[in-house]
Amino acid sequence: MITITAALCLTLSACGTTSGEQNEEKQTNALTKTAESSEKAESIIQTENETRSDENTEKESVHLDYGDEEAFEAALNSGDDLNGKTVSIIAQELHPESIYGYNIWAGIHLNFVSPDDPNVQVGDVLTVRITNAELVDQSWIISYEMVENAVEDEYTITAENLPETNEEPEEDTPNAYESNKYYEIIDAASWINSIVNTVIVHKIQAKQDVSISASLIAY
Repeated sequence: MITITAALCLTLSACGTTSGEQNEEKQTNALTKTAESSEKAESIIQTENETRSDENTEKESVHLDYGDEEAFEAALNSGDDLNGKTVSIIAQELHPESIYGYNIWAGIHLNFVSPDDPNVQVGDVLTVRITNAELVDQSWIISYEMVENAVEDEYTITAENLPETNEEPEEDTPNAYESNKYYEIIDAASWINSIVNTVIVHKIQAKQDVSISASLIAY
């Protein structure tokens, strides 16, 4: 009887030991999984933060060089190299089928052209970066790329802060084109050419018995 009791005790002790080891192993595995899950969550959060940081970096504002078309055109006419400069313009007219591509007309002599439809409407205020500007037939043909985050600051040039010139306006003279002693304008016609320049033709009549080279003058 004593021998049987001792055997039972040994068996129960062994079972208890095995069960305890299994419980400890389960707890260890659970802690390991929890740690791995925590590390994975931290990694995901870090990745998201890095992505947001990259997006914010891409959207950082850039300096707006010219705040309006007038200041920009003045710089063009003075011979400045404006490649890479940013300018704010207003889309006054749209000419999708000009010979230079899709033409955003932003002034009498300013044609912003691109090979594709920029998806803008008349009256839209756009900010663009200049990639090329070429003078053709007294008008500027300008290639560009859109800019979304240009900001005007104290260094932005506008028509209001253009330097004043000392040039005096030209006075009308009695021999000017529209009014002179040799001929008078008796009729006129006009049309818009492929780069959106207005061509005006005047029909003239001699006032005196002099030789003139043409009876039509276009400009």
